[in-house]
Amino acid sequence: MPSQDESQGHGSPQPDRGAARIAVERERRDGLDLLLFAAPGLGAELRDVLLEAGLARRGQRDAGSQLEWCPHPVTSAWVKGGRLRPGSALRHGLRRLALGRPYPRLREFENLVWLREQGFLAPRPLLAGLGSLRGRPVLQFLATEWVPDAPSLAGLVELGASSERLVSATAEVGRMLARLHAAGFEHRDAYPRNFVLDASGRPWVLDTWRGGPVVPRHRARAIARDRADFEADAAGLLPAAAIDAFRATAE
Repeated sequence: MPSQDESQGHGSPQPDRGAARIAVERERRDGLDLLLFAAPGLGAELRDVLLEAGLARRGQRDAGSQLEWCPHPVTSAWVKGGRLRPGSALRHGLRRLALGRPYPRLREFENLVWLREQGFLAPRPLLAGLGSLRGRPVLQFLATEWVPDAPSLAGLVELGASSERLVSATAEVGRMLARLHAAGFEHRDAYPRNFVLDASGRPWVLDTWRGGPVVPRHRARAIARDRADFEADAAGLLPAAAIDAFRATAE
């Protein structure tokens, strides 16, 4: 899945610490029946800009891009999504019926709300949507607030960061992952590209659609899977000292 690797802007969004709610809305637009999850108090102008950006992904493969201009108070947003192929729509639909799991972009919206409620640094979810045509889901999208000046671990490598910087950043990601696990959250895409570090060096978690709160009896397996995924993807990307720092702090 795509992740934010470079950024622009002023300051960093702050995590929510109060009770968050999701505004669930339905409407018909451009021939689609839309199920929308919206942030509370999302202004009408901002909502329309984000909705148009999401609808523009109809017919495109699932990917993400920065929306460089947004109405106040959001400076910039990250919009990802795309068409739902029939096979994918069927698979996600069966999971929704059997497990009660929303479609991926709606699920990620819920996960981001939960993470921010728990005090974790995660992008503010603004608007998510599922579009259906004659009862068949054909489009999904998610818009989040852009985290400025925040390259991922993979982005730091591309920017030529020193070994010391990579070790320090990877240790911080390990600490965040340990906190996620202690809170009962499994990421399931815990790869170096899915953690970004803001201008203060604080890690933010991205791309959480596959994960979510995990029941205690499955927690040990979830922790092991997240750690193994990170280390496998980091091999050949990060220096050995960085991976050792991750192992020491992720426990």
